[in-house]
Amino acid sequence: MDCRHPRFPDRGGIVTETAIRPRADGIRSRAAVPLLAALLFVYLTAEVFPVGALPELAAGLHTGEGEIGLLVSGYAIFAAVVAVPVATLVRRIDRRLVLVGSTLLLAASQFFLAAADNLPMAVLARASSAATHAVVWGGAPVVAARLAPAGREGRATASVFLGTSLGLVLGGPLSAAASQLLGWRPSVLLLGGVAMLLAGLLWCGLPSVPAEPVLGSGSTSRDRRLLVLYAATILLVVAHFVSYPYLAPLVERVGITGGQFTLLLALFGISGFIAVRPVGALIDRAAQVGALAVLGALAAGLLMVATGQVIAVCAGVIAWAVGAVCLPVVLQTAVLRVAADADSASATYVAAYQVGIAAGSALGAVLISAWGAASLPLVSAVVVVAVAVPLLARRSLA
Repeated sequence: MDCRHPRFPDRGGIVTETAIRPRADGIRSRAAVPLLAALLFVYLTAEVFPVGALPELAAGLHTGEGEIGLLVSGYAIFAAVVAVPVATLVRRIDRRLVLVGSTLLLAASQFFLAAADNLPMAVLARASSAATHAVVWGGAPVVAARLAPAGREGRATASVFLGTSLGLVLGGPLSAAASQLLGWRPSVLLLGGVAMLLAGLLWCGLPSVPAEPVLGSGSTSRDRRLLVLYAATILLVVAHFVSYPYLAPLVERVGITGGQFTLLLALFGISGFIAVRPVGALIDRAAQVGALAVLGALAAGLLMVATGQVIAVCAGVIAWAVGAVCLPVVLQTAVLRVAADADSASATYVAAYQVGIAAGSALGAVLISAWGAASLPLVSAVVVVAVAVPLLARRSLA
């Protein structure tokens, strides 16, 4: 079966609000979003794999459990550093080919990781997939938006991020269970095989999506708005990750431990999964209202967790999940509306997000040592409000 598709002609002009739309047929247009969501699901599962398989990885790589954290923090830092250079390198290449190539590289990195017998080899294996992290996480929503009907870009972007939410609910727990039942090396090999299969499906299921031509440069006001969005991304992600890695000690204060904590983690992922698509639809109809709802849920949820009352904490975790999981939809949709070069702007946004993850986790570690776990959600909420008020007042997210 020949899965190749004819190249769609480019249409010149500065690209704003996904002006260039490949003329995909109906079947491929409908298949694109689920495939792109599956891509984010597999990438996220691979990214968080060391978290669920930490003891097994430590034993297999002959190192301490603390050092295994390098497989997560090192991934985030490397992904942030190479995001813009890699995006610039592939900017003239068809998006379909870039995504398929990135998925094959992810598969190769998993096979390399399965063969690693020490920590440096494992770090190198992880770095090879981190190299295309920004291309995938920045490119998949861009492709979905370009293939979507006019006025439904937010919904398409949100649908792609369902893969992220599903990864939180299923990807991490499944990889942890597989590592315990099969061993971490067979589990990584299985993940690599799934990535190879997905690469074939993407090749057959996605239409050709030519790189967007950018004639001229963005205006000064456009560039300034993008800088504001990148800065807001870093600060808001910092606010989330100051508290999120320390959710266990936060809820332990009200007696939620063991199986109850596992259930609460699942509730976090499920709440975000349910909210993503309606929020995307709301952003298409009223971007300012959608941004207000997401940022309000994030701040309110963190404040409720800070109260230390069991009912408020449980309700707060749900609101926090809605805000945190839908935050990328709000931010990346805003970036795509403003950008003259959607691919480069989206890659820079992903780099900013990774910087926020690394900085937020590090700051949370400092704060929990100095002030205790109870201080974390309050600090996070204050940062969210401090960033959200001027953003919403200036309609920077609309």
